[in-house]
Amino acid sequence: MGGIHFTMNEEELLMERERKVEESYKNYFDSRPGLEKELDELYELYQNDKISFDEYRKRALEVGKKYN
Repeated sequence: MGGIHFTMNEEELLMERERKVEESYKNYFDSRPGLEKELDELYELYQNDKISFDEYRKRALEVGKKYN
């Protein structure tokens, strides 16, 4: 058949790693109130073709600097 086959141990390790990454992102955004909302609003502008990708990237960097 094809595809990727993992042993249970490898699969468990990957799941644990994904859980830790998810937890890290949650902690990062929880410690910076407002950051997620600003980035979501900015992404919506980009998705709706209100701003270019370059403008999106520039503004996202500015938002990131504001919260660090």
